[in-house]
Amino acid sequence: HPSSSILEIIMTGNGMWTRWATKNAMIGGVKYETQDGDTAYLYDMGACSVPQLLTGHDKLVTSGDTLGSFINDGENPCFQEDAYLQYQESFDYKGTWDFVVLTDQAKRMCFDET
Repeated sequence: HPSSSILEIIMTGNGMWTRWATKNAMIGGVKYETQDGDTAYLYDMGACSVPQLLTGHDKLVTSGDTLGSFINDGENPCFQEDAYLQYQESFDYKGTWDFVVLTDQAKRMCFDET
């Protein structure tokens, strides 16, 4: 979602489902084995939610958004392809963050004064 607000990104996800289906975006150029034993060829479309980006996991992200936690606009890769959700959830980040900077297309900063 190139022109989204932070709220839209939080509610819908990264919006990369239709933008990254290129040969160069293939994850390592290899296949991924799903939990069902199927083989999937995946594109690297990034994390599907902010918590997933920061920690590797987000219990609210489900295949097809069955929990209804997000606005499913058809652009979140984890809602569209179960194998991609499994792949994203396979990460287990152990690091911590000192700070996180979020930005959108706004013309001014979040705080006018400090």
